[in-house]
Amino acid sequence: AARAAAAKAEADRAGAIRASADAAEAERKARAGSAPAAHGVALADGDAAARAAAAKAEADRAGAIRASADAAEAERQARAGSAPAAHGVALADGDASARAAAAKAEADRAAAIRASADAAEAERKARAAGAPAAHGVALADGDAAARAAAAKAEADRAGAIRASADKAGADRAAAAAGAHPGIRPQGAPLMAGAKGDDLKWIKGIGPKNEKTCNDLGVNRFSQIAAWTPDNATWMGHHMAFPGRIEREHWVAQARLLAAGVDTDHSAGVKSGAIRVDESADAPLSQADAASLHQNLPQAAASVEGEGDHHGARPLGLAVPRGGKADDLKRIKGIGKQNETRLHGLGVWHFDQIAAWTAENVKWAGSYLAFPGRIDREAWINQARDLAAGRETEFSKRVAAGRVPTSADDGSLRQGSGAKEPPKT
Repeated sequence: AARAAAAKAEADRAGAIRASADAAEAERKARAGSAPAAHGVALADGDAAARAAAAKAEADRAGAIRASADAAEAERQARAGSAPAAHGVALADGDASARAAAAKAEADRAAAIRASADAAEAERKARAAGAPAAHGVALADGDAAARAAAAKAEADRAGAIRASADKAGADRAAAAAGAHPGIRPQGAPLMAGAKGDDLKWIKGIGPKNEKTCNDLGVNRFSQIAAWTPDNATWMGHHMAFPGRIEREHWVAQARLLAAGVDTDHSAGVKSGAIRVDESADAPLSQADAASLHQNLPQAAASVEGEGDHHGARPLGLAVPRGGKADDLKRIKGIGKQNETRLHGLGVWHFDQIAAWTAENVKWAGSYLAFPGRIDREAWINQARDLAAGRETEFSKRVAAGRVPTSADDGSLRQGSGAKEPPKT
């Protein structure tokens, strides 16, 4: 269809050139044998013919634009149902067609300029034989018409280039969004002044892959942690490595990082032991991917009644990192009993509590039978300080042995008003 349309356009152009030449020849003959009055009539007839030709050219251009739009729509529909390989071929064909069309348009413009110059030269020679006064008027009229025609041609060319660029961009965007299997992940742009997570803490994501994620509005570990298998499929095809996200366990890594749990890779990046550069975007070998999965911290098992509480259970670990838990009793509000229950949920470290979301707090407060207490006692702020190596006033007193570790830490008698021993 595109070749047929191109052939028709070429035929119409050739016909227009021949018609213009015939009209010019007829006008020259009329001018050569007529009086000045007849010459004016011929000029008026020529102007009318020129206006008619311009109107036809404009109609042809509008029809070509509509036909191009129809063809683009048909191509998008064809791409939407095609395999990725076919999609790539279609994009390449489209780019080649666009380059060919641009070259043809430029050649046509050059030919039109040359033809206009030849016609102007022929008209000047014909006018040179006419009456001087009429000759001057005719030249002035001809120059004005030529300038107007040139300005219109240039405006049409600029408009066609802009329209072509806009259409090409829209086609590429539509093709990119519609050609991949799966479902595009939900993006969320950052608020002004906000900073996203360092996605390069996920093994398999380097600067290039991080930018691709950011361009789609994926800026946080929690977003990747929430990806479904369909999201991972779409993203894998979008990034041109289907199956890699699943093989390299991006979602599992993101879940740990979103919960404040470091992996070997993220700990190495944060400490500077692992340098992240463009090579970090390269796919992992099968052996490296298997080793990564084997060394990821394992999630804690489910607990009885887990689904009976509002909110979302915080991610827990089956065992503490390095085999050693933090002393959670250094957080004011956590005594022996609460620490034991938190261990049962797989919460062993300050950074796990520091990473709790509002939904995690709601679930944990319900599960531990003291809704609202976690916020009231600022567990998360205390955990952030302790995870960063900063002592709180309460943790200093614990370290000094000035806080008893009784079994009744207030969880059984909320608001009991029990007082700590006086400071010494």
